[in-house]
Amino acid sequence: MAVNFEIDGTKAMALFPYSASFRSRLYALKGQGDIEMGAVFLSYAAACLELRYAGYHLVPAPSHPSHDEERGYNHVEEIFSHLKLPMIKLLTKTKDVKQAGSSALERQKIGQALAYKEGKIDLRGKKILFVDDVFTTGATARACLSLIKALHPKKVRALFLAKVEEKEEGKPIGKYE
Repeated sequence: MAVNFEIDGTKAMALFPYSASFRSRLYALKGQGDIEMGAVFLSYAAACLELRYAGYHLVPAPSHPSHDEERGYNHVEEIFSHLKLPMIKLLTKTKDVKQAGSSALERQKIGQALAYKEGKIDLRGKKILFVDDVFTTGATARACLSLIKALHPKKVRALFLAKVEEKEEGKPIGKYE
């Protein structure tokens, strides 16, 4: 069920369609503290993904530090740590911005809430795999990829657990009804 697509020239893949079932499982990890769910999402595909992205360094999408502290972990890091690829915790969210239920226009402002974590890290010569849980409008991915590309890595790709299908008129973005 994986879908390949591009984000401003960057090759990307989403493993699942965003559905009510997927959303409830992600909520168990993100909202209910069920850390064991982190291993479940990639269990069937980990070996193939490790082969496909051999030599890449993971750069996870950030969540606000207060959310990580409250949960005791960053859910994106927890999910993708099961790939056993080196991880560079490059980015941070400087403002607590909730995107679920926001309009596409509001989501475009996410770049104002993102920054490098502790100074810029040299990515020259490295292959980077940006990872995130859900691709909705692409605003977060575009903002993160822009910061990553500014550090001149050798190659950049993106991997998402799920992708929201095209928004239907009258339905809020990121909410599955």
